[in-house]
Amino acid sequence: MVPKLSNLKQVKNVIDGAASIFTASNFSVNLFPIHSNSIDQSIRGSAKTYAITLGLVEFTYLSLSTATVAMYGSGIANDVLISISKKYPIDAEGKSLPGATVYPESYVMQVLFLIIIACHIPYLFFSGKEALLIIIDEYMRNSISATLSKKLLDGADMDEVH
Repeated sequence: MVPKLSNLKQVKNVIDGAASIFTASNFSVNLFPIHSNSIDQSIRGSAKTYAITLGLVEFTYLSLSTATVAMYGSGIANDVLISISKKYPIDAEGKSLPGATVYPESYVMQVLFLIIIACHIPYLFFSGKEALLIIIDEYMRNSISATLSKKLLDGADMDEVH
């Protein structure tokens, strides 16, 4: 049984919504590590850091989308990566014409996409990566168990003194 196209669109919308929620929740999870590792840990310093970061992200997305529309115009595909990889000019069916070449700017855009992906991967997987590293460290070295045991024993010794 083949699912209806409208059901597939609904599934895609749910996945897109879940991805947005996942990204937003990871942003809030990363606020405190970013704040605690900042030089200026005031509220004003953190707000400045976030404003600069979000400004750079917005600039990157706007530059990328503007350059894409300027380069490909109405021939742009729904997926920008498909447009980047095509040779231009193209005919009405979207096929490359004889003598067509890849825009040199396409390589710059591919590098911009690599930068965007490189910035998103650590951001999205920060929480899971940190938890996995803690599990591996605990399994190999018992670091957390040893630290907790030491603190508990030191606390017990302090109670005996008082």
